[in-house]
Amino acid sequence: LLNSVIVPPCYVGKGVVLENCVIGPHVSIGEGTKVSNSVISNSIIQVKTSIENVVLKDSMIGSNVVVKGKSKDYSLGDFSVIEA
Repeated sequence: LLNSVIVPPCYVGKGVVLENCVIGPHVSIGEGTKVSNSVISNSIIQVKTSIENVVLKDSMIGSNVVVKGKSKDYSLGDFSVIEA
C-alpha cells in the first residue's frame, strides 16, 4: 500500500499491490493483483490482474487481465488485454 487510499467498504486479497491509487467504495480486488496510478470504485477485480493508469467504475474484470491507460466501464473476461 504505497501512497494509496482505501475507501470502505472494500475487500483486498492477499498479495495485492496498490501504488498511487484510490480504491473504493464497493471494490473487491482478488489476490495477486497489482493496481497502480488508478482510481477504482464500485468494481470487482479477480486474481492476478494488472491495472495501470485508469479510472474504473461499475466494472467487472476477470483473472489474469491487463488494463493499461484506457479509462472506461468494463466487463472483461479472463486473460483479456486492453492497452492505450
